[in-house]
Amino acid sequence: MKKFKLLLMLPLLMAVTIGFNSCSDDDPTPLEGDETVIDVSASWDTWNYFSFAQGKVIGTGKADAENDALWKERTDWDIAFNRLYARTNSGTSGKGQGGVIEIEPTNDSKTQVFTNLAVAPATGYVVDAEVKDMMISMPPVYYTASGSATINSWLTMNGMNIIQAPKVLVIKTADGKYAKMYLKNYKNEEDKTGYVTFEYIYQANG
Repeated sequence: MKKFKLLLMLPLLMAVTIGFNSCSDDDPTPLEGDETVIDVSASWDTWNYFSFAQGKVIGTGKADAENDALWKERTDWDIAFNRLYARTNSGTSGKGQGGVIEIEPTNDSKTQVFTNLAVAPATGYVVDAEVKDMMISMPPVYYTASGSATINSWLTMNGMNIIQAPKVLVIKTADGKYAKMYLKNYKNEEDKTGYVTFEYIYQANG
Protein backbone atom coordinates (compact mmCIF):
# COMPACT_ATOMS: atom_id res chain seq x y z
CA MET A 1 0.00 0.00 0.00
CA LYS A 2 1.21 3.51 -0.74
CA LYS A 3 1.07 6.14 2.02
CA PHE A 4 0.36 9.80 1.34
CA LYS A 5 3.30 11.55 2.98
CA LEU A 6 4.09 14.66 0.98
CA LEU A 7 2.10 17.34 -0.75
CA LEU A 8 2.45 20.11 -3.25
CA MET A 9 2.09 23.75 -2.23
CA LEU A 10 1.81 25.35 -5.69
CA PRO A 11 -1.85 26.32 -6.33
CA LEU A 12 -2.85 27.20 -9.87
CA LEU A 13 -5.22 30.12 -9.35
CA MET A 14 -6.08 30.03 -5.66
CA ALA A 15 -5.56 27.83 -2.62
CA VAL A 16 -7.11 27.16 0.75
CA THR A 17 -5.42 25.01 3.34
CA ILE A 18 -7.06 22.07 5.03
CA GLY A 19 -6.00 19.80 7.85
CA PHE A 20 -4.90 16.27 6.98
CA ASN A 21 -2.99 13.59 8.85
CA SER A 22 -0.63 11.07 7.32
CA CYS A 23 -0.98 7.41 8.14
CA SER A 24 1.30 7.18 11.19
CA ASP A 25 0.31 5.25 14.28
CA ASP A 26 2.73 6.99 16.63
CA ASP A 27 3.00 10.62 15.58
CA PRO A 28 0.57 11.78 12.88
CA THR A 29 2.03 14.60 10.82
CA PRO A 30 -0.34 17.44 9.93
CA LEU A 31 -0.34 18.24 6.24
CA GLU A 32 -2.16 20.79 4.12
CA GLY A 33 -4.01 20.28 0.87
CA ASP A 34 -4.40 22.53 -2.12
CA GLU A 35 -7.65 23.57 -3.71
CA THR A 36 -7.04 24.18 -7.39
CA VAL A 37 -9.28 25.77 -10.00
CA ILE A 38 -8.84 25.17 -13.72
CA ASP A 39 -10.75 27.42 -16.09
CA VAL A 40 -12.09 25.22 -18.89
CA SER A 41 -14.76 27.66 -19.99
CA ALA A 42 -12.82 29.41 -22.77
CA SER A 43 -13.29 26.68 -25.34
CA TRP A 44 -15.14 23.41 -25.63
CA ASP A 45 -12.49 21.89 -27.88
CA THR A 46 -9.37 22.50 -25.79
CA TRP A 47 -7.73 20.08 -23.34
CA ASN A 48 -5.96 21.49 -20.27
CA TYR A 49 -3.05 19.24 -19.18
CA PHE A 50 -2.23 19.32 -15.46
CA SER A 51 0.90 18.14 -13.64
CA PHE A 52 0.68 17.32 -9.93
CA ALA A 53 4.47 17.64 -9.58
CA GLN A 54 4.37 21.18 -10.98
CA GLY A 55 0.99 22.08 -9.49
CA LYS A 56 -0.31 23.73 -12.64
CA VAL A 57 -1.62 23.35 -16.15
CA ILE A 58 1.51 22.81 -18.22
CA GLY A 59 -0.14 23.25 -21.61
CA THR A 60 -3.24 23.01 -23.72
CA GLY A 61 -4.10 21.13 -26.87
CA LYS A 62 -6.95 21.18 -29.34
CA ALA A 63 -9.37 18.28 -29.17
CA ASP A 64 -8.39 16.60 -32.41
CA ALA A 65 -6.49 13.49 -33.45
CA GLU A 66 -3.28 15.35 -34.29
CA ASN A 67 -2.93 17.11 -30.93
CA ASP A 68 -4.11 14.04 -29.00
CA ALA A 69 -1.28 12.06 -30.62
CA LEU A 70 1.30 14.69 -29.62
CA TRP A 71 0.19 14.76 -25.98
CA LYS A 72 0.03 10.97 -25.86
CA GLU A 73 3.82 10.91 -26.32
CA ARG A 74 4.44 13.18 -23.33
CA THR A 75 4.89 11.98 -19.77
CA ASP A 76 5.04 15.37 -18.02
CA TRP A 77 1.26 15.59 -17.39
CA ASP A 78 -0.98 13.49 -15.14
CA ILE A 79 -4.60 14.51 -15.70
CA ALA A 80 -6.35 16.65 -18.31
CA PHE A 81 -9.74 18.35 -18.51
CA ASN A 82 -11.82 19.92 -21.19
CA ARG A 83 -15.36 21.27 -21.00
CA LEU A 84 -17.01 17.96 -20.08
CA TYR A 85 -14.34 15.25 -20.04
CA ALA A 86 -11.15 14.11 -18.34
CA ARG A 87 -8.23 11.85 -19.12
CA THR A 88 -5.22 10.44 -17.29
CA ASN A 89 -1.77 9.74 -18.67
CA SER A 90 -2.51 6.07 -19.25
CA GLY A 91 -3.97 3.57 -21.69
CA THR A 92 -5.05 5.15 -24.96
CA SER A 93 -4.46 8.70 -23.64
CA GLY A 94 -0.77 8.54 -22.82
CA LYS A 95 2.38 6.48 -22.38
CA GLY A 96 2.58 7.20 -18.66
CA GLN A 97 2.01 4.82 -15.76
CA GLY A 98 -1.23 6.58 -14.82
CA GLY A 99 -4.72 5.48 -13.93
CA VAL A 100 -7.51 6.24 -11.49
CA ILE A 101 -9.58 4.66 -8.74
CA GLU A 102 -12.80 6.13 -7.41
CA ILE A 103 -13.11 5.79 -3.65
CA GLU A 104 -16.56 4.34 -3.14
CA PRO A 105 -19.12 6.35 -1.14
CA THR A 106 -19.59 5.65 2.55
CA ASN A 107 -21.88 7.05 5.20
CA ASP A 108 -19.35 9.86 5.63
CA SER A 109 -19.44 13.00 3.55
CA LYS A 110 -17.08 13.18 0.59
CA THR A 111 -15.05 15.77 2.49
CA GLN A 112 -14.57 13.29 5.32
CA VAL A 113 -13.75 10.48 2.90
CA PHE A 114 -11.08 12.65 1.27
CA THR A 115 -9.66 13.80 4.61
CA ASN A 116 -9.55 10.31 6.11
CA LEU A 117 -7.97 8.67 3.08
CA ALA A 118 -4.36 8.02 4.10
CA VAL A 119 -3.33 5.05 1.96
CA ALA A 120 -3.47 4.66 -1.81
CA PRO A 121 -4.73 1.31 -3.08
CA ALA A 122 -1.92 -0.86 -4.42
CA THR A 123 -3.91 -2.21 -7.38
CA GLY A 124 -7.09 -1.66 -9.34
CA TYR A 125 -6.26 1.53 -11.23
CA VAL A 126 -8.38 1.97 -14.35
CA VAL A 127 -6.55 3.19 -17.44
CA ASP A 128 -8.03 5.28 -20.22
CA ALA A 129 -9.83 3.89 -23.23
CA GLU A 130 -11.41 5.31 -26.35
CA VAL A 131 -14.66 7.18 -25.73
CA LYS A 132 -17.04 7.51 -28.65
CA ASP A 133 -18.87 10.73 -29.38
CA MET A 134 -17.06 13.22 -27.18
CA MET A 135 -18.82 16.56 -27.56
CA ILE A 136 -16.45 19.42 -28.31
CA SER A 137 -18.76 22.32 -29.09
CA MET A 138 -22.19 23.80 -28.59
CA PRO A 139 -24.19 23.14 -30.73
CA PRO A 140 -22.76 19.63 -30.50
CA VAL A 141 -19.90 18.44 -32.68
CA TYR A 142 -18.54 15.01 -31.79
CA TYR A 143 -15.28 13.15 -32.20
CA THR A 144 -13.97 9.79 -31.02
CA ALA A 145 -11.10 10.23 -28.58
CA SER A 146 -9.53 8.85 -25.44
CA GLY A 147 -10.67 9.54 -21.90
CA SER A 148 -11.33 8.23 -18.42
CA ALA A 149 -14.77 6.69 -18.01
CA THR A 150 -14.23 6.70 -14.24
CA ILE A 151 -13.80 10.48 -14.09
CA ASN A 152 -16.06 11.47 -16.99
CA SER A 153 -19.20 10.37 -15.19
CA TRP A 154 -18.88 13.26 -12.74
CA LEU A 155 -20.51 15.56 -15.34
CA THR A 156 -23.64 14.83 -17.36
CA MET A 157 -25.81 16.97 -19.62
CA ASN A 158 -29.51 17.49 -18.93
CA GLY A 159 -30.66 19.58 -21.84
CA MET A 160 -28.50 22.70 -21.63
CA ASN A 161 -27.68 22.12 -17.95
CA ILE A 162 -24.54 20.40 -16.71
CA ILE A 163 -25.19 18.16 -13.70
CA GLN A 164 -22.23 17.43 -11.42
CA ALA A 165 -21.60 14.47 -9.12
CA PRO A 166 -18.48 15.16 -7.01
CA LYS A 167 -15.98 12.31 -6.62
CA VAL A 168 -13.10 11.29 -4.39
CA LEU A 169 -10.34 9.75 -6.51
CA VAL A 170 -6.83 8.41 -6.25
CA ILE A 171 -4.82 9.30 -9.34
CA LYS A 172 -1.75 7.33 -10.28
CA THR A 173 0.55 9.81 -11.98
CA ALA A 174 2.46 9.41 -15.21
CA ASP A 175 5.64 8.47 -13.31
CA GLY A 176 3.95 6.05 -10.91
CA LYS A 177 3.43 8.34 -7.94
CA TYR A 178 0.05 9.10 -6.36
CA ALA A 179 -2.33 11.96 -5.63
CA LYS A 180 -5.65 11.87 -3.87
CA MET A 181 -8.23 14.22 -5.33
CA TYR A 182 -11.61 15.55 -4.29
CA LEU A 183 -13.24 16.57 -7.58
CA LYS A 184 -15.75 18.85 -5.97
CA ASN A 185 -17.26 21.54 -8.16
CA TYR A 186 -17.81 22.78 -11.69
CA LYS A 187 -17.92 26.40 -10.52
CA ASN A 188 -15.42 28.85 -9.12
CA GLU A 189 -15.90 30.90 -5.96
CA GLU A 190 -17.80 33.54 -7.97
CA ASP A 191 -20.31 30.79 -8.84
CA LYS A 192 -19.36 30.86 -12.52
CA THR A 193 -19.68 27.54 -14.30
CA GLY A 194 -16.95 26.02 -16.47
CA TYR A 195 -14.29 25.93 -13.74
CA VAL A 196 -13.10 22.53 -12.54
CA THR A 197 -12.43 22.82 -8.81
CA PHE A 198 -10.58 20.06 -6.97
CA GLU A 199 -8.67 19.54 -3.76
CA TYR A 200 -5.64 17.29 -3.83
CA ILE A 201 -2.65 16.00 -1.94
CA TYR A 202 0.29 14.79 -3.98
CA GLN A 203 2.68 12.09 -2.82
CA ALA A 204 6.00 13.08 -4.31
CA ASN A 205 8.09 10.18 -3.01
CA GLY A 206 6.20 7.46 -4.87
